[in-house]
Amino acid sequence: MKTILVPTENTTETTSALEVAVLLARRCGAYIEGFPLRFALPPYVVAELTVGFTLNDYAVQRDEEAAELRRMFEAFMQDHGIPGSETITERPAFGWLASTVENESGHSARNTRYARFAEVSFERRIRPEKRPRRFLCCELKLLTDSWSGLKLDSVVIRGTNDDELADLIEFGKGASAEVRFIEYMDVGGATRWTMDQVVSRAEMLERLAARYGAVDPVVEESSAPADRFRLSDGTIFGIISSTTAPFCASCDRSRLTADGQWLLCLYATAGIDLRRSLRDGSSKEEIAALIRSAWQGRRDRGAEERLAVKDRQPLVQITELRARPHLEMHTRGG
Repeated sequence: MKTILVPTENTTETTSALEVAVLLARRCGAYIEGFPLRFALPPYVVAELTVGFTLNDYAVQRDEEAAELRRMFEAFMQDHGIPGSETITERPAFGWLASTVENESGHSARNTRYARFAEVSFERRIRPEKRPRRFLCCELKLLTDSWSGLKLDSVVIRGTNDDELADLIEFGKGASAEVRFIEYMDVGGATRWTMDQVVSRAEMLERLAARYGAVDPVVEESSAPADRFRLSDGTIFGIISSTTAPFCASCDRSRLTADGQWLLCLYATAGIDLRRSLRDGSSKEEIAALIRSAWQGRRDRGAEERLAVKDRQPLVQITELRARPHLEMHTRGG
């Protein structure tokens, strides 16, 4: 039996997708199965909430939206003369994919790679004797066979995942990917950051050397933020040490937010409004001159300045984040 899976969401594109699915189903006698499309949170999440939003709130909102999408999907099928699969055995017909299941503890878990990975990570936290080594390697390998240069970034936080350095290296081997460890940074959004939680590059290298033997630096010319190292078996990994060994002098990165704020440093508290220049009729030459002048005059040394602070606290508190969303890390990119 042929099955056409149709992701549904509250967008105009969904109607077009459903129309195509109906045409295909009529032509080849297929079963149309709809399902709600939305990013799924696993039942266990390590996160810092900067707004008043809980997993229970998310679950209620998710279920309400899923129910509305199902009503829309079923109404569309009925309007187009496609019967439900529970009433007939002939094709074409339609049905709705049950997208949530109850696990042993009664929590609702989406059948996604992300959810399964998070559940494994949680299991590792509470039951250290159960330490699956490959978790998603097999699934990810299927996706990466045609990829090259894949990098997997992991922020290392003491007491959370600092015991998994070697596990992540092995995970990267199985996924044909290069793992890059990132020192925990006190950027906007890290409102619970403390220096005690930072695992330095030196400590990471010491731990990995204890496990794998000699760890040699890779000598190369690169603008990438990670220092790369090679294990004795040839495995390459990287470390981004912005917290304890900042590289401001050689940094060539800037960030452009979705609403046109150009930020010259990850720690910048203000940016240059390029959207205004685009909308006020400035010519390409004028905008190019603005960008050139700002970049050539750039003197940002955010990470170095933070390193010099003696009593180092989180960069931004929650109240200020709510008032100034551009300070939030996720609005500017990594």
